[in-house]
Amino acid sequence: MFLHPPAKSAVSLQKPFSLGFSLTELMIVGGMAAALFTTASLAYRTITVHQRLGTTFNSVNLGPAITTAFYGSSSGTMDVYTAPNFGMTARAEVMRNVFWDDIAHSSAVMCLPRPAYAANPLSAATDKVTGINYIHPLLLPVPNPTGLSPAPDPQGTFTYSGVGFTVDHPNAFIQVLLNNNPAGYPFPFTGQAYRGVPAAASVNGSIFVLQMSTEADKVAVRAIYDIDFINIADPGVTTTPNSGTYASVRRYVPVPRAGVGATQDTGLTHYYDVLYPGPNQPPSQFGPLFACYERSVRRVVTEADSIQAFKRAVDRPFYFVWWPDPATPRLEGTSTAATFTASDPRYYYRAHENQTCWMFTVPMFPSL
Repeated sequence: MFLHPPAKSAVSLQKPFSLGFSLTELMIVGGMAAALFTTASLAYRTITVHQRLGTTFNSVNLGPAITTAFYGSSSGTMDVYTAPNFGMTARAEVMRNVFWDDIAHSSAVMCLPRPAYAANPLSAATDKVTGINYIHPLLLPVPNPTGLSPAPDPQGTFTYSGVGFTVDHPNAFIQVLLNNNPAGYPFPFTGQAYRGVPAAASVNGSIFVLQMSTEADKVAVRAIYDIDFINIADPGVTTTPNSGTYASVRRYVPVPRAGVGATQDTGLTHYYDVLYPGPNQPPSQFGPLFACYERSVRRVVTEADSIQAFKRAVDRPFYFVWWPDPATPRLEGTSTAATFTASDPRYYYRAHENQTCWMFTVPMFPSL
């Protein structure tokens, strides 16, 4: 009897499986890994560099009068980031979205310039600073023409004539605000009438967003935006840095009050601020906050270039509006006076070239 070895199974006759990678596969995976790590290291370097720029923090002594008017705080000191700062850029983005929402629901927008003023750390919280906008009413009574009751001008500074009073331009709206200035407060818009762009000294401004009212002789205020640049290069400033410009953009929602001049809450809902340090960055470096374009039909009357250049609106008047950019390290732009001629409207706001991303085109009467 012969013993035969068992037959080999079908599995054992097959070629063993390979448990590794081929050279081609290893080269492809290695190349992908190298690209991934290179991209990650470059991204990490960019983030860390920007993070160092974004965390420069300063304490700026503005004085209790300014911080009380701006933020309802009598501390006098603001902790503020130095530009560029991307956290403040995110806050500015939120404000921009809210601003567009306000514009979409408004019936009129009035952009008014205000004069420059400086920080004063020695001021008291109760002091009134000329140039700050203290006018945050819920309703604005529109003045009546002369001869009608009630008297159109309780302050006696101007009179009206004709059969009505039409608010169709920022200069007319200044007259409405004069009758609604809180008692005992300096009027911030004295001498601020403008066409085209405001005067160079008017570095600050306010935007009144108006809407329809149920009362025929009153205008409702939806929101107020105050934009301020404050020079901190003053003898009383002892904090570091002691020179530069503090920029602040704030939104107020008016609250009801008993009457003109009555005490009211500031209604502050949003704000962003940033510091542009250095002796070569005064507020005047930013340029005009507003440019007001009038209807082109007004070109039939020839006026100065500074006015004639802005008679370009085909149908309705509108504004260009600029806000300070927290992501930009400087206030000053790069354009020069030789770039444009005086008949070109860009000549008058050339300072904004390569300066800020926060520019708006705003209709004066959005509902029309």
